[in-house]
Amino acid sequence: MLKKIVLIACCSLTLMSGVSTIASAQDLSVVMRFGPPEPRTEYRPRARNGYTWADGHWESRGRRHTWVKGYWLRNQRGYNYEQARWEQDGNQWRMHRGKWQRNQSDRDHDGIKDRNDRQPNNPRRHE
Repeated sequence: MLKKIVLIACCSLTLMSGVSTIASAQDLSVVMRFGPPEPRTEYRPRARNGYTWADGHWESRGRRHTWVKGYWLRNQRGYNYEQARWEQDGNQWRMHRGKWQRNQSDRDHDGIKDRNDRQPNNPRRHE
């Protein structure tokens, strides 16, 4: 219930400011009439075991773009992280937030890559 109220409030505020918010089952994307500035050059730290680096990116806040610095995310077994990105669609720009996508090389969804799986067709049971 609280999610619906927050989503309605966000939609109302952004529509009044010339920005529209689109909710989907996977993610929340923002559509604007103007694109983001060029990405900033940001120091990328060395890889950390068990973590994925989320690159810094521009986000829409009101009628402005705000830079969000990169940060570490704990890895999720069986998933790959898809970085946040902006995409141009005609005269509009759509921001796709970063999200975890199920690893496509794990057909039985047990968290073990098919090439390392002794039983690649043994689906994990949900109890």
